[in-house]
Amino acid sequence: MAPVAPAGIAPGSFNPQVLHEKVTGELGKLKSIGEKIGNPSVSINKLPDKQTRQRLLVEVGSQLNISGKQSELVGIAKELNAAVKAAGKNLPKNTKAVFNAKAEVLKSIGELEVDIASGKYSVDAAFARSKRADKIIRASLQIAESGGLEDKQVALESIQSLKEFQNIPSVALALAKNAAKVTKLETESTNPALLPFIAGGARAAASGHSGGKEKHKAA
Repeated sequence: MAPVAPAGIAPGSFNPQVLHEKVTGELGKLKSIGEKIGNPSVSINKLPDKQTRQRLLVEVGSQLNISGKQSELVGIAKELNAAVKAAGKNLPKNTKAVFNAKAEVLKSIGELEVDIASGKYSVDAAFARSKRADKIIRASLQIAESGGLEDKQVALESIQSLKEFQNIPSVALALAKNAAKVTKLETESTNPALLPFIAGGARAAASGHSGGKEKHKAA
């Protein structure tokens, strides 16, 4: 008898592009929220204006799909891990490693979202807790290492999204710690011989012909 997917998980739920858009989309939301809070080292509860605190607590919970301590992304990560486990030997070893790493990225982002939405933790503290910034980067590098060319591009775009937070000490530290591997991935992803096989390769090539002025966008 063929393995059955965990109950409640619809076919295609973990399409790689869907998961990738969740990651980059949520990181984009976090960037916007961080700008509204202002100081990345100050939690919402520590903001001086009461009305601003109340407004942001409502906005953040709503934008990030947080209900109490429940995060949409953490829920997706748990379902993904369960689906990988249920698939067993039907998934190749490297494919399992890729999806488990994607679950780690989703879980880490979801947990830091819960922290920020609680009002108790600053953006910097949320990224620093449990070394989440480092976990996101290392899991992204695992995706690139275990997956194919498309996975390398997805991993690179996730890391590039995280680079938007370089003004945050904990994120800057994690990026510096993993700089050598990130640079290697960036170099591999701009190899002219590989561009025909990578999503967004045509844009990258066009950017190179125009002197690199065209801004790269996530696929």
